[in-house]
Amino acid sequence: MFSTFSPSVNLDAGITWGNQTASINWNHRLNDNLFFDHTATYTSYLFGMGLLLNPYNLSLSSGIKDFSHKSKATLYADKHKIKFGIEETFHRITPNSSMASIDSMVLNFGEPNPYNLAELNLFISDEFTVNDKLSIMAGLRLTHAIHFGEFSEINYNENGQPTDTVLYKKNEIIYQNTAPNISLSLRYLIAENNSLKLSYSYSNQY
Repeated sequence: MFSTFSPSVNLDAGITWGNQTASINWNHRLNDNLFFDHTATYTSYLFGMGLLLNPYNLSLSSGIKDFSHKSKATLYADKHKIKFGIEETFHRITPNSSMASIDSMVLNFGEPNPYNLAELNLFISDEFTVNDKLSIMAGLRLTHAIHFGEFSEINYNENGQPTDTVLYKKNEIIYQNTAPNISLSLRYLIAENNSLKLSYSYSNQY
């Protein structure tokens, strides 16, 4: 938290920010070759700013909340270490919540317009030890992303002027997309303390 106060000009200003996180994890070994790992996580970030310069009062805030679950299995088979599982994440993003007033007059900026986003990931990877010198890792992650309501979307014309507002109901799908993420790496051991590594990755952002 940061704050400042100047009596000479009657200025009071402050900035607050913070994180919260909580998680629970459960590991389970089915046998000597198969392990399961389950994790549930909650994270929250909040940023706020306030400015008071009599008779003006201004405050801004934004935040992100994430709820996620991940279940992963690890299988050891001969020279292979195979990982596969599922991961779901729900994001709630509030980019801007504003309030301003001048004496008794309060300026109305409207209700906050948070983004509700969900991600579903299916993933699998294989670490293959070819021999004492060469190992290969390949991975595939299939991601399905959804943006859903409640949400209000403002449309603009070519001059940047607002033309209308589209209102989406609660849980109504606004946008969704499915895309793969690929990773590939190779490591070759040249000497005990030296190795050559090559890697390639292809990913998508929403």
